[in-house]
Amino acid sequence: MGASGLYAGKLVQEDEVRHGGIPWTLLRSTQFHEFVPMSIKAASVGPLVLVPTMDTQPVAAKEVAAALVDAAEAGPKGRLPDLGGPRTEHLKGLVAAYLAKTRQKKLIVPLRVPGPMGKAMRNGGLIPAPGSAVGRQTFQEWLDAIGAA
Repeated sequence: MGASGLYAGKLVQEDEVRHGGIPWTLLRSTQFHEFVPMSIKAASVGPLVLVPTMDTQPVAAKEVAAALVDAAEAGPKGRLPDLGGPRTEHLKGLVAAYLAKTRQKKLIVPLRVPGPMGKAMRNGGLIPAPGSAVGRQTFQEWLDAIGAA
């Protein structure tokens, strides 16, 4: 996958950590469940919400936080297995579920993002590889736990 934008910056940061001369641990995670409402807010234009065609495996932020605490307490271990949520989902379906739960009336407009990043989004390039760590809370369980807006 060609790195771009945010992910390119993250790779530079990781490289600095790896070669910084200090023992380190690195944990990558997929998007948090909260990525969905953030995406809706950022990509809404009036009654429309632009939603990239994307497969994702969202994970609970609290599970990532717990994994980071465990990693910090365990001491430097290098690169840990990536952490993703328990299910691969289509972003459009997650957005629709969130909009319904929060009673927001918006028309979802699918957006095919061009370039290497768009291809990765569509073809599972942002999904953790087999052997990655898997969180427990599904997006639907997270959604059921939040109150309606």
